Amino acid sequence: MIVRTKKDMEYVRHNFTPIRNKLLNKYSVAETNFERLLIKSGLYFRREKGNYRYKTRWSYFDFYLPYYNLYIEIDGDSHNTVEQKTVDAEKEKIIKRKHKYITRLTNEQVLAMDSVDINFLLDECFKQSASKRKKGGKVHSRNRYDAVMKHKREQGRKDMERDADFEIDEEQEIWLYDNTIGEYFRFSNIIEAKFSVEMSVNDIHDLCETKEYKHSTNRRFVFAYTKSDCELRVMQTY
Repeated sequence: MIVRTKKDMEYVRHNFTPIRNKLLNKYSVAETNFERLLIKSGLYFRREKGNYRYKTRWSYFDFYLPYYNLYIEIDGDSHNTVEQKTVDAEKEKIIKRKHKYITRLTNEQVLAMDSVDINFLLDECFKQSASKRKKGGKVHSRNRYDAVMKHKREQGRKDMERDADFEIDEEQEIWLYDNTIGEYFRFSNIIEAKFSVEMSVNDIHDLCETKEYKHSTNRRFVFAYTKSDCELRVMQTY
């Protein structure tokens, strides 16, 4: 849908959430397999089926790995049409403007996989970026990405240590249950958890420390220091 009028905008406001939820529950065989592989690898992800930007199309993204600023798109045969290629190009512009990255995989690639890791996904991302580069265009390399992400995380760590209401223990692991995915994820420490779920360290710490765990943020996240505690809190919350 292209938004051109106030009437279109009203439609967006009233239908965004129902359409997003419908698409979140619409999986292709390849997407189902890829989600299984992400869970198996321990890579925390989100399904973003409703990103929207004014004056352009609805933008549906298959997977997003927040810790790595990386979107994953699974392309079936429908992506070979001229119209869909235009949509895909618009979506990639949105991602670039957000200073994030994208890896495109075909249905055939995904269905042939029995495992996935972040190095493969990032290598594919920059290989695809290099192949699309116009003559004289800027090269976005893996080395540059690694340097940017290292700086971002170091700065983020300093900000967290400054703003935290407690002493951060980088040896203390954190467990998360994401109700929209229905799975448990382990993070090596609260800093990694913060970069992944994009909540403040204080909020995550409070959710881990509370003794009567009756609800979580929007009833989506449950946090604990051990998986057994996390499982108990899931029973209390849902």
